[in-house]
Amino acid sequence: MMILVILLICFKPVAAQNPIRTKVLALNDYGGFPYSQSFENVKSLLNSKGAAWNLAVTIDTSAAGFTLEYLRGFDVVLLSNTSSIGTVFPPSAKSAFIQWMEEGGAAVGLHGVMDHSDTWKWFTDNLALTKFAGWGDPGCSGGASVTKSMVHVDTLPTGGTVRAQKEEYASLLAVLPAEPWSMCEKWMSFTFNPRDKADKVDVLITVDEKTYLPSSLMGDHPVTWTVRMPASSPGGRQGRYYYTNWGWGIYFPAGEHGFGEFEDQTSQDILHFGICWAAGREFTRGSCLTSPVSALHAETGSERIVLETEARVGELRVGVTGPGEHAVEVFTLSGKKVAEKTGTDAMRFVVGNLAGHGIYWVRVKTGNRTLSRRTVVP
Repeated sequence: MMILVILLICFKPVAAQNPIRTKVLALNDYGGFPYSQSFENVKSLLNSKGAAWNLAVTIDTSAAGFTLEYLRGFDVVLLSNTSSIGTVFPPSAKSAFIQWMEEGGAAVGLHGVMDHSDTWKWFTDNLALTKFAGWGDPGCSGGASVTKSMVHVDTLPTGGTVRAQKEEYASLLAVLPAEPWSMCEKWMSFTFNPRDKADKVDVLITVDEKTYLPSSLMGDHPVTWTVRMPASSPGGRQGRYYYTNWGWGIYFPAGEHGFGEFEDQTSQDILHFGICWAAGREFTRGSCLTSPVSALHAETGSERIVLETEARVGELRVGVTGPGEHAVEVFTLSGKKVAEKTGTDAMRFVVGNLAGHGIYWVRVKTGNRTLSRRTVVP
């Protein structure tokens, strides 16, 4: 049962930069194709960029010790080319990972994790949402310097809208090239299109099959997308999963075979954003941030009512200022009230012990005025 703690505190707006680091558990293990060099390159990347990206990184070479308590110590698990994942996770680790994801956990998958080869049905049905069908020829092997395959921000509408244009992806789109760009990668083809899972999937990046030799034609060919698991209970948190086909290129040392993946800024942005998004954090090139303070105000004559909310890891800070008596209520997205407080003129309080991320509505009534704010708690 969730226990809510409400404390009166001195509340002051803070700058967007926040010292709370995003805790990443990187699993460097495989059960199928040997991506050992990839792991070393990912490890090197995270070690060199971790501090700048506001990450606290733990490298684990085995899932054997994964327990629910252990996983709860992290914001996101990075599955770094974890091929044949069902053989990498023993039964106890599978159970812990499933429960962690169902209670609102987060994971990022790189490239070879899609080569799960039906070794774990739950992973296929809930996170992968498709299956590996084969690798294509990117046209840049043998040391060639010209890359043929072209990728671009997704522009296909799903349900009448382009999912990549959602506000939550704006920070990624702001740093990606505006025009299609060349990328050397062993693009995977899939048995069916993850876009078809429109209730769970937002496609962000696709590859143009006319610019390389795919193993099998998909036509519409997503290579980066997000997945939201259904909440396990009404008002509960959704598990979040980010997959990108990026990751084969780092199997080779820089420059060999024309691969130099994750050395360029765009590829780093794609990985970095995925970590931030999965963890429920705000992405900038400089860091993964907790949500900055946001404020709403209402004015009637000389009176001004201001509602401020600040989401931090596991807690929601609320502040109301203005003349009169204020009645504040906090609700889950499903409408369940989790906190309420009344006060006059200036009031500040914290709703604590909100483990994991979730979406909450904060509503304040002052006389005949009502303000409400939708806030994501990381």
